[in-house]
Amino acid sequence: MRKYEYLIFATGAATLALEVLASRIMTPYFGVSLYIWTGILSITLAFLALGYHLGGSISRRADRASLEGLFLAAPVLSVISIAIAAAVYPVLFPSLSQFNLIVGSFAGATLLLALPLIALSAMNPLLIGLQRAHTEAGGDASSGDAGAGRVFFISTVGSVAGVLLTAFLFIPNMTNFRAVLTLALVLCALVALYSLA
Repeated sequence: MRKYEYLIFATGAATLALEVLASRIMTPYFGVSLYIWTGILSITLAFLALGYHLGGSISRRADRASLEGLFLAAPVLSVISIAIAAAVYPVLFPSLSQFNLIVGSFAGATLLLALPLIALSAMNPLLIGLQRAHTEAGGDASSGDAGAGRVFFISTVGSVAGVLLTAFLFIPNMTNFRAVLTLALVLCALVALYSLA
């Protein structure tokens, strides 16, 4: 299952890149304050936790073929939700910011982050489930944790790379809209490559 580690690295990068871009997208509408960052961080952590839980629950019940299909479908779902959010936020955010700054910022962060983060974070336990199924089918049984430590290590290092890439490449050179769509296209291209391979 090492073949999927590059994808886990990329989705880890996309997760934190999306969080940083969400702050940039929300700034013109909601400003920059402790409340805005509290909303972004709490929404991020809540939906990452939900995705981990969902992925773990699915990986306990699904067979190996289903796990692999769901693992590859998760970034596609994330891409679709990112594209929809990118199309909708310019229309909704002005109204949300006029309604109530705190409630509006939490709703805006949810719109931008909820589905992509749930889908991307579910991939970690799905990959662990795939590795466990591989081990049970006669693969390498040397990893007592089914590779969980390695999966989360790779995902977290990818997150660091995503923050750096976003701060030093995306933000200085692209509009927020273009950066979010570029992120979605890169995820889509990676899944297409894995599917073809």
